[in-house]
Amino acid sequence: MPISRCAYLVPLLILSAVAGCTSSDDRKSQPETDAQPGQAIPDEPTSKTKTVRIRTESRPFLTVEPVSVLQPTEPVRAPGRVEFRQQAVSGVGTQVAGRVAAIRVQAGDKVRAGDVLMVLHSPDADAARAALSTARAGLKLAEETARRQVQMLARGVGLELEKLEADRQLTEAKAEFDRASRAAQLLGKGDGAQVAVKAPIAGTVLNLKTTVGAAVEPGGEALVELGDAGALWIVAEVFERDLSLLGEGDETNVEISVSPTRPLRGKVTALGAVFADEQRRAPVYITLSESAPSLRPGMYARVAIRPRQVERVLLPSSAVLVKNGQRTVVYVETAEGVYEQRPVTVGVSSEGRVPVLDGLRPGERVVVRGALLLDGEAEQLL
Repeated sequence: MPISRCAYLVPLLILSAVAGCTSSDDRKSQPETDAQPGQAIPDEPTSKTKTVRIRTESRPFLTVEPVSVLQPTEPVRAPGRVEFRQQAVSGVGTQVAGRVAAIRVQAGDKVRAGDVLMVLHSPDADAARAALSTARAGLKLAEETARRQVQMLARGVGLELEKLEADRQLTEAKAEFDRASRAAQLLGKGDGAQVAVKAPIAGTVLNLKTTVGAAVEPGGEALVELGDAGALWIVAEVFERDLSLLGEGDETNVEISVSPTRPLRGKVTALGAVFADEQRRAPVYITLSESAPSLRPGMYARVAIRPRQVERVLLPSSAVLVKNGQRTVVYVETAEGVYEQRPVTVGVSSEGRVPVLDGLRPGERVVVRGALLLDGEAEQLL
């Protein structure tokens, strides 16, 4: 029956292809013999590079194509927005429980490092500062007692036992003062129950998340969000099909929608690898090369990215194999039916194609389909 015949023929041919995946190192220990029917023909062991020779009847299962080269000429255009850089936003909280007594800033205000953002009323702060005063007085008394015992012992009217007890009390007083000092230091300068919440960095008040009279706790949600106005960049949303054309260092022009001034110059800092929406767009991060005091987070932008005029080698994703979960390789046809394993460095794949950054030359012929038949230990690049 025709179906039964195909069912036996296909596994036989695939087995013949897989059997040819023999490295030159392995072949050095094997005697030279004529290949039997159904076996791969081994190469001569000329180097440590892994090569595979496939019989004529197995070659239809492989598709070999010359390396294609793409040289971009038009800029990639994409919408964008102004955002704070990573770690440029600071959430300001409290180190002590209490209630908000006063708020000194509003959203949009610019502040300097150390400016007071709000004032809290905290009984815990009052207790901590009182404990510090008590510990300071106790330390002073212990120091005077220990000094007096030394003087009395020197004049012959003191007892060694009393001096040892004074030294012990002095050690305890120092430890208590250090503990109280550390607790009060977290509160900052101030008296009684008042605690000033200050800005740790210079920036812009992005959001106030509390109101006067609200109860606050240490370790809770940030009370104020600050952003460093000098740490802004542009995040462009680039289509998947265009992502493989771009690279770090590509020059850009950025037009801000609310600004009539000339486009701002910048460079691509990083390429995102996660497609965030159904339109298959990925973020591309752009650092401006010139200052723009009028920029504000949330502004919309139009971005034109000029890919560097270099030849970019593109392959179908099915051509690239992953070895040991880390190394990427392809198989290059070096002669008719002979294929050499070649390590390559690849970029971000998109729409079924992946840029090869290093390891191939234009014009080389690569196995683009069926590469897994040559290397059963590898995995397909997704």
